Amino acid sequence: MDLSRYTIGFGIDASEHKSRELGSSQTKNIKHVYIEPNNMYSLRELFNYETLDFIYSENLINLTKFYKILLQEWFYFCKTGGYIIIKFRKNKLLNLARLKEDIHRLFDDKLKIEEEFIGQHNENFLALKKVKPALNTKDSIDKWSFGILTMKNEDERVDKEIDSIKQLNIPHYEILICGEYSGRYKNDKTVKSIKFDDAQKPGWITRKKNLICQKANYENMVVTHNKFIFEKEWYTGMKKYGNYFEVLSCIIHDTEGNRAGDWLTYGTDWANIARIGMLDYRDWDKYGYIDGGLYIMKKSVWEKVKWDEKILWGAAEDIFLSKEWHRRGIIQRINPYSNVTTLRWNHGKLRKFKFNKLRLGNLKNGRINLLWYLLKQNIKTILLGKNKYSYK
Repeated sequence: MDLSRYTIGFGIDASEHKSRELGSSQTKNIKHVYIEPNNMYSLRELFNYETLDFIYSENLINLTKFYKILLQEWFYFCKTGGYIIIKFRKNKLLNLARLKEDIHRLFDDKLKIEEEFIGQHNENFLALKKVKPALNTKDSIDKWSFGILTMKNEDERVDKEIDSIKQLNIPHYEILICGEYSGRYKNDKTVKSIKFDDAQKPGWITRKKNLICQKANYENMVVTHNKFIFEKEWYTGMKKYGNYFEVLSCIIHDTEGNRAGDWLTYGTDWANIARIGMLDYRDWDKYGYIDGGLYIMKKSVWEKVKWDEKILWGAAEDIFLSKEWHRRGIIQRINPYSNVTTLRWNHGKLRKFKFNKLRLGNLKNGRINLLWYLLKQNIKTILLGKNKYSYK
């Protein structure tokens, strides 16, 4: 493969070791930039988004389970019309067919395979051309829709959450409340009410979340249950992370300062016994999921994959949603720069997985059966009764 046709302009060599292949192409405008692959991988500290003419990687993408994150980040920093060039030798983790399938799933028509080539020593080359920008034209980090699910007699918690949103000083925002609300902000111009009769179908949170997203005016959305307090620097942390994401969690602590389900994995195949636990923030897992209490997401992502309205509260709607995101090539990440406090966390201290760059690490102790986990939630629902139904 003639690399010189793809390495015109200014670009980077993202390989762990500086490539000899690029040296032979006589390209001068190349900077060697290696960053350890993990869930925090990004070029944001070095370059502006969508500014690089090309990104080259040699024998890196097939050495880590984080290869989808590498692909996503390279796509974000490559300019429209630029190229991502990948060289690797197949192994148990990744082969050419698998990589091409993942590229199609992740980027659809925004990235196309310009050329592919298999060398003398079974070395695979792919030249990928970015043909569409990553974000919608109206997308802005300064425009946000906040959605809050609530019920009757829960105005105090809703008011506290709205208080915390208002003190973020976001230039353009709206707050959508789905459910009965008569609190202090009932007549506030930034607060909009979505009527919902909880008595008709208790626990129908999937319908509420879809309604909030449908009514949202901005591409950036935060969908929450009525129990979160946004820390003062939450919006600053979002600007630090950047506007290039699909679905995010952020750091969540309970009122005692403990991690409260902010970065989780189911831990195994969906049909088998669950190994639910917390991930290191650097970690990522193909069975990972975001707890249903808080989502940071793009409206365009919701338009592709909506909540399944057949699923009610307590029946793992968050796990099934994340499963569908994985299937559709939507990557979940966590923003470590933004924090919230949850006023209620029902699941106690979860076990933690050890970080491992190749596979999901070991749990520090024990196992948990998903059927037992769901049974506990449904027993709680039955005991509370229809009129005392309360979100997790």
